Amino acid sequence: MKGFRRIVIAAVVFAAAGISASAQLSFQGGVTLPIQTFEEPGSQGFTSRYGDGMYIGIDYNIHVVKGFYITPGLDYNYLSVSYSGDISGFNGTEQQVDHWVNIPVNFKYEFGFRNSKSVFYLYAGPVFSFGAGSVTDMFMSNDELTVKAKYNNYSGAITDVAFGGILGQQIGISGTAAMQQYLQSELDKAGYQQRSFDLRFDVGIGFRFWNHFEIRAGFTKGLIDRYKGAYSETYDMFTNQYYIGIGYRFGKRSGGE
Repeated sequence: MKGFRRIVIAAVVFAAAGISASAQLSFQGGVTLPIQTFEEPGSQGFTSRYGDGMYIGIDYNIHVVKGFYITPGLDYNYLSVSYSGDISGFNGTEQQVDHWVNIPVNFKYEFGFRNSKSVFYLYAGPVFSFGAGSVTDMFMSNDELTVKAKYNNYSGAITDVAFGGILGQQIGISGTAAMQQYLQSELDKAGYQQRSFDLRFDVGIGFRFWNHFEIRAGFTKGLIDRYKGAYSETYDMFTNQYYIGIGYRFGKRSGGE
């Protein structure tokens, strides 16, 4: 966790140092449509899970040449992806909640009419993503038993295990502890743990009007398999998301355009 804090502090210092007369600070926020894509190695098929999310952060324009900018930033990204269906022979649901700190570095090109207060722009570039937390809430049930639990996707630890139904009432406190140990050992063997770092590629389009207000939309594709345990031999999982947001950029268009 100390290493994570160092990364965030370094990013903030880097951003503050880059704000100058030729850099335009912007506050951004919006909603996202996250997509978890599961691919089987060696196969052309894949399945997807969908959810919802949001982001909020800052970025700034560094003018390079006419119309062209480098735009680094820093943002917080929340996402939640759910699944309902068969889980190990039970009717079940899973909800994975992730918290990310992202450092995008976009290359932007703006175009518009001379002396106009409105511009369109295109951008693309890498996003360095650092996981601040990732937990999956699980619920499984059949005619005789219900199981609730939380699974930490980074550490692989299962917590808050509770049993219900006819069989659940018979398990008792001591039985619950024993069953939790058994479930933990089975999860460890399966190797569902996920990486807390992702490299993504971001691409989008935006519109700035009245010199300051912005609307933009884009797509971010995950490039690294999230699974790091034994389960990665069975499936690769990538986290992608569409997004749309609004923002406010301080200062005027730079570079003498």
